[in-house]
Amino acid sequence: ETETGLVLPLRSILATDYTDARLLPEAIDFVYWGGRLTRAQQATTTHHRPPRHITGLHFIHPDHLADTMDPDQHHRVTQALDALTRGAHLPFLLRGIPAE
Repeated sequence: ETETGLVLPLRSILATDYTDARLLPEAIDFVYWGGRLTRAQQATTTHHRPPRHITGLHFIHPDHLADTMDPDQHHRVTQALDALTRGAHLPFLLRGIPAE
């Protein structure tokens, strides 16, 4: 809510991504599906004032995510969107790449 002004129900986990401690702090990241935004919800983000460390909020077409995200985040989101559109099983990722 702090970043976007929205409170969305988290309906399902689309991906789980593990990053080991060799390159970054160790982390497990979860990508949730919160549903599609209504026009009123989109307007909420336009009028919301995020914290100072957030310099802007933008809706970006999935084809342009690579231009705005670091590679690991982009891989993670791409895998999650793929799981959503194909109805695939929950992917377990290692730094954004599907685990074998």
